[in-house]
Amino acid sequence: MKRKVLRKAAALILAAAMLTGIGAAAFAADSTAVGRLWIQLYDSDGGGAMTAPGAVYELYVYKGSSHEQWQDFSCEELYGEYESDENGIVSAEGLPAGEYRWIMTQAPEGWNVYNFPSYYFPVSPGSDGSTYAYCYKSSCPEEFRSERIAYIGGYPDGTVRPKDNISRAETAVILHRLLSDEMKAEYGSRECGFRDVKDGAWYEEAVATLTKLGVIVQNGPDFEPSRPITRGEFAEWIYFFGGQNFVGGVEFNDEPNPAFTVIRERWQKYKIVAMHGWVQGYPEGDFRPEGNITRAEMMTIINRMMDRVPASAEELPADMKTWSDNANPEAWFYLNVQEATNGIPLN
Repeated sequence: MKRKVLRKAAALILAAAMLTGIGAAAFAADSTAVGRLWIQLYDSDGGGAMTAPGAVYELYVYKGSSHEQWQDFSCEELYGEYESDENGIVSAEGLPAGEYRWIMTQAPEGWNVYNFPSYYFPVSPGSDGSTYAYCYKSSCPEEFRSERIAYIGGYPDGTVRPKDNISRAETAVILHRLLSDEMKAEYGSRECGFRDVKDGAWYEEAVATLTKLGVIVQNGPDFEPSRPITRGEFAEWIYFFGGQNFVGGVEFNDEPNPAFTVIRERWQKYKIVAMHGWVQGYPEGDFRPEGNITRAEMMTIINRMMDRVPASAEELPADMKTWSDNANPEAWFYLNVQEATNGIPLN
């Protein structure tokens, strides 16, 4: 269920509770009544409960009296801080009746945690409310070569054009360039079933290899090599490297009500890739899969996949190539573009 749906449903429940006199304010009258809230951490690679001590959550309690304050979390205060035990459980015992909200502040060491949508959990006398949070590791896929290479080149005029769109053919060549030698030896091919991928085309081997590997799925007769790749298409391609057995995933506000299995499966791929931290949604919570992806956005995503995100310019090579249109160190994409275009020279 999407975040906005959860919050809307929860808002209706609270509104009804307030009207019937059993909202948070009414609960406060019974200070002796206590309940429990707890979180179980799950391994996203298969979905089983896991032992992950060190996850820290803050628990907030609603202190307001209006529906509007409850909806936007504008009237709450910190109730306490809780850490997961050796069984991967975060537990808050003896809670007075009311409305509470969990916020994760620290993931277990070596793990990332996909936090559940933020909304209030009701605690009534004697209640025992549980939820779960998925843990995952965002490590460099073994299919990619581990050495640091420059996997995108600039143009003869000294530009790298970070704001331009990038074509499906260019994207295929980049991902193929990053495959390990072992993967290329096992899956290398020039036999391609797309009718618009001509023999000898500069992208023929990349498209054929990635299709054989299962990264590119042939859903029609044409590959459309010159068409800009969309955010959704790129997310589907790199989903292959993200672990198809993962469960959970980031929720996006613009996910449609999936009437067809193919739509549901497509969005599940987007959400799992986002859970790895490789792609991100927009501030308002949308993914916008139909939007085109820029060269800078793609470099940023690939750097995240390969654990190659530089923290500062000091981590870049001293003798690195520079580009006339990537000369502003304050630009959001500056470090990632420099990282992607430097390293061991292109083959």
